[in-house]
Amino acid sequence: MKKRLFTVLTMLPIFCLILSIYMAPAQQKISKPGEYSGYSTMLYNEVERTSQYVPGFDGTKLAVDIYRPVKNNQPVSTPYPAILIQTQYHRSAKSFNATGLENLGVNNLVKHGYVVLIIDGRGTGASYGARTEGFPPEQVLDARSLLEWTAEQPWCNGRIGMMGGSYMGQAQYMFASTGFPNLLTITPAAAPIDAYDHHYVGGIWEDVTWFSNMLRGLDFKAPVRPVDDDPAPNYPHMTKAREEHKGNIYADQMLSADMFRDSWSDLVQFRPNITLSPITYTDKIKASGVSAYVMGGWYDLFLRDTLGGYKLFGNKLILGPWDHGQACYGGGGITAVEYLRWFDHTLKDIENGIMSEPPVYYYTINAPAGKDWQFAKDWPLPNQKLTNYYFVPGPSGTVASVNDGSLSQSAPTDFRAKDDYIATADISPCGGKYRRAMRNWGGDMTESTDKKGLTYTTPPLDSDLVVTGTPIAHLWATSTAPDGYFFVFLEEVDENGVSHYVSDRGIRASLRATSTQSPWSELRLPFHRNYQEDYAPLPNDTPVELAFDIYATSYVFRKGNSIRVTVTCSHLPTYQIPDNLKFDPTPVVSIYRDADHQSFITLPVIPNH
Repeated sequence: MKKRLFTVLTMLPIFCLILSIYMAPAQQKISKPGEYSGYSTMLYNEVERTSQYVPGFDGTKLAVDIYRPVKNNQPVSTPYPAILIQTQYHRSAKSFNATGLENLGVNNLVKHGYVVLIIDGRGTGASYGARTEGFPPEQVLDARSLLEWTAEQPWCNGRIGMMGGSYMGQAQYMFASTGFPNLLTITPAAAPIDAYDHHYVGGIWEDVTWFSNMLRGLDFKAPVRPVDDDPAPNYPHMTKAREEHKGNIYADQMLSADMFRDSWSDLVQFRPNITLSPITYTDKIKASGVSAYVMGGWYDLFLRDTLGGYKLFGNKLILGPWDHGQACYGGGGITAVEYLRWFDHTLKDIENGIMSEPPVYYYTINAPAGKDWQFAKDWPLPNQKLTNYYFVPGPSGTVASVNDGSLSQSAPTDFRAKDDYIATADISPCGGKYRRAMRNWGGDMTESTDKKGLTYTTPPLDSDLVVTGTPIAHLWATSTAPDGYFFVFLEEVDENGVSHYVSDRGIRASLRATSTQSPWSELRLPFHRNYQEDYAPLPNDTPVELAFDIYATSYVFRKGNSIRVTVTCSHLPTYQIPDNLKFDPTPVVSIYRDADHQSFITLPVIPNH
């Protein structure tokens, strides 16, 4: 009896364990932006990094890091989908150290059964060769070679995806343009698709010297991690590669302040603003059949490109309160979870419901919790109500600006009404701290911008007003000078008179001509082709229309606050005025606001939000 009792007591924990296994509920399946469980399991706990040279299209050695899952101290032999990241910022740089890898989700992906490759593009890092800044034709040829090599490796099951932001996002579009059938999906984040709009916002030059100098520092001074078989201590491969980088051509060598979209560069023997643009390859990218999850932020300089990339190539779009570096201003960032959700579906055919969601997921600034993140069926939002706010006479009594005008939904009926403005060249918005890559500023715009410009302000709002989409400015203008820059700032003025930045953008007046041949017409925005033949001086006595979009937003203008539009003709230090646009005496511009020349801003208002 004692023996039987002992046996029962001994076996009882085992019985309980078996019972708990059968009785335990299955892991709850959750799949939504930022949350994911029950569909995919972590198969491995360790990750191994190796590196080697892979030949480019002409045999040029390209440095590649390969991250593979490890089991029992050995890389697993099971072939898995491969995910590529091509960078010009060094595969060994801070953004790809242990913390950076986790932020991108690289280690998490590998542990879930993926192989990740990080590539130093030609002319960068430890890779041989020379390059032209951007993504020139020879790198497109390299892309095909890298995809072919990856698909042939025993650790790859032949299915390939890509990830990364900025240049790494642009690279994804260009890899897709090769039409390589094994590249199934991309996830471009904050990625430029229009080289001209990158350097010439609305035809307005942004000096690229600082950025080119940063790349020079990376190419010649920053530490580089050699590939594994490069013998220490001299690392002859890395040394020779850096020697070849002396043939690199940077943007400040081939671009100048007065270029057009179709301008030719003798230095590179092509039209850089066309050849280096993914939109030039639109037909090839579409024909590739690659699926795309496009990611971006409201405070990013490539927001317009993000929206255009989605309309041209995307299957899904996420827009959050992020700047170019994915710094988050509320609402959470792009997480490793979202990459895993997408790649599980597109590369492993896991039916996790990600494609059953509406395709657009976006964050609204100032919205209450629970209404800040929302899904939508399309972009622009189908329920947007395009509402015109007209420039009308003041005083609004809200600011001691040049004119202190008002903003009204009622169109003007006056004859030949206008506001004259001496186009001062000393305006530094956001206290001089404005940066296109991080357009978020909590200061007061009043002193640095509003008081020095033409302002148009609404009365206090009776209720919250939600604006989601791309505002469009329509200015009727003349000037005593044949050309010049015009900037529009959209602001929210609180009850204390503090003016908060919401969005902005500008246009060069001589490049105001609009074209119906827009590569991204589905965004429904004015498109300025900006070819040399489109140049037209600004008249002195006959008003002409300047129609241009400003950066999109999703923003709640709060009850009791006012909407303000400020017009200026300078925007320092971001947009330096080149010598050929410096006029003496200082130009006097006129913004017309009469029945025949209605200046206004169109806001995409979302009713019943």
